Amino acid sequence: MAKLPRYKQEFIIKGKYLGATMRYGKQVHEETHAPASEAFFCPVCAAVWAICPTTDTMTQQVSDFMPYRVPCEQHDTRWGEIPGSIWKPWDKDFIATLPDDVVRYEFTQAMKLFKELE
Repeated sequence: MAKLPRYKQEFIIKGKYLGATMRYGKQVHEETHAPASEAFFCPVCAAVWAICPTTDTMTQQVSDFMPYRVPCEQHDTRWGEIPGSIWKPWDKDFIATLPDDVVRYEFTQAMKLFKELE
């Protein structure tokens, strides 16, 4: 019997709902843990500009939020960051399950940055 994903992660960026995806739990020392909910905040203006809550579909409990320090679109703080982007290249499971609307949003954010570099 195939194991089904149990956790629903939603994507709300700049106040707009961009979809949801189903995710598997993470195995840590033979225990399954829910993927963290995520909040992206700007270190300059302190705005939480994106949230990605993760809900256990069996218990309806939302997992604790993990904060990520990423500048909003109005503030560029470090080279190598794309302001307003939730892309986390180190988290293959996260980026592999992004809904289409989120992938389109991320592409747009990257193109804005590259246009500025011309």
